Amino acid sequence: MFGLVYMFMFTDPDGTPVAGFRPGYSVESVSPVDVGDHWAMAQLIDGPDFVFLPRFEWNPTEQYIVDVASSAFRLFSIVPAG
Repeated sequence: MFGLVYMFMFTDPDGTPVAGFRPGYSVESVSPVDVGDHWAMAQLIDGPDFVFLPRFEWNPTEQYIVDVASSAFRLFSIVPAG
């Protein structure tokens, strides 16, 4: 299964931040064995299910928007739809 894992920083080998980086969720391969209660399951409209580690209080009855946070770094954002 695939999961979205939040990347809050990205640095060069010398420790300086990579120019143009904006935090967001990176697509990762996640083993179902490693998915615990701290992961949230999401279902996209007409799309695949995936898991992610929420960076906010997750409410399973609410709707959320998944969008591109950074096309250069292939990162996504997840925010409440309201």
